[in-house]
Amino acid sequence: MNNNQNTFELWPAIDLMNGGPVRLTKGDFEAQSQYALSFNDIVAQFETFASGIHIIDLDGAKSGVLTNTKAVSDIMNLATLPVQLGGGISTFECLNEWMTVGINRAIIGTKALTDPDLLARFITNFGVDKIMISVDVKQGKVMTKGWTESNEIGAFEFIESLIQKGIYKFMVTDIEQDGTLQGASNDLYRALKNKFPNIYLLAAGGVGCIGDLQDLKATGISGAIFGKAFYEGKISIEELNQFNNAG
Repeated sequence: MNNNQNTFELWPAIDLMNGGPVRLTKGDFEAQSQYALSFNDIVAQFETFASGIHIIDLDGAKSGVLTNTKAVSDIMNLATLPVQLGGGISTFECLNEWMTVGINRAIIGTKALTDPDLLARFITNFGVDKIMISVDVKQGKVMTKGWTESNEIGAFEFIESLIQKGIYKFMVTDIEQDGTLQGASNDLYRALKNKFPNIYLLAAGGVGCIGDLQDLKATGISGAIFGKAFYEGKISIEELNQFNNAG
């Protein structure tokens, strides 16, 4: 991992369903691609270029209960990179368990909107540095429960309310771009960075080629999460290393 704070961070994703890696298209649980790679193969490749590994328990995100516990443990046993984990972290006990196991950062989604008291407890016990809020956006509104439920609150309003609580780490996903390989929502990320210049912001959704990462880097945000483009060979390890070395 490159610890240069000016470096655009690369967080390749492992999305889990039924114990294995998948990628969804536009958040649709019925539109998934499954991959035959072993966790050992995936982690070994990620270790050559990544800033860290992004894991989402999609079953947990939908059900509210962390589901793919064995798969997550297997990945963490293989990885030397930092790991950020989300999906189904809906109780203090669940997050405490994963922090004890050694995840570097927890990604909190639905509960950040629906249970502010629990979010406050997370921050009090684990520190704001260990918490990243997942803001899933569809047509400008925040989505929850594994992208299945819309809320009336706008993404900018939601982020601003969390900043007022001392939170500064966010991942923002444009659901309509996720898994499409058609490019990220650069205008959205640029607008977020302009309005909230001091936040740590990771983009997720839509990366289809190395040029999309270059475009995201140009917005000034902290880094990107991507998956399908790598698994399907549209971005190579060589390209990613050249991207890192470009500074």
